[in-house]
Amino acid sequence: SAHGGGTSVAFNVQPRPTGQLLIGSSRQFDNEDRELDLPLLAAMLSRAQHFLPSLATLNIIRCWSGFRAASQDGNPLLGPHPSRAGVWLALGHEGLGVTTAPASASL
Repeated sequence: SAHGGGTSVAFNVQPRPTGQLLIGSSRQFDNEDRELDLPLLAAMLSRAQHFLPSLATLNIIRCWSGFRAASQDGNPLLGPHPSRAGVWLALGHEGLGVTTAPASASL
């Protein structure tokens, strides 16, 4: 994976059409628990507030966690579909599919 192991916290804010903000993100490579990790959420919010202090005045309306598709060795799976001629697969980019799409396509 491009992000190594363990836990990492990044910062991104996406304005939504509703006027709300989607704030994230994090990765935990050593955790398969589906429950929200409150200390990790606090770290994400702290990092976001470092860049945008006014976020501290907003209310949180929902939080969630999810899984990012990745292979065991951290490399994406690229190649022809085993039973559908002409169909190629590019899987397991672990949340980096858009960023790595040009490199994957060139292979």
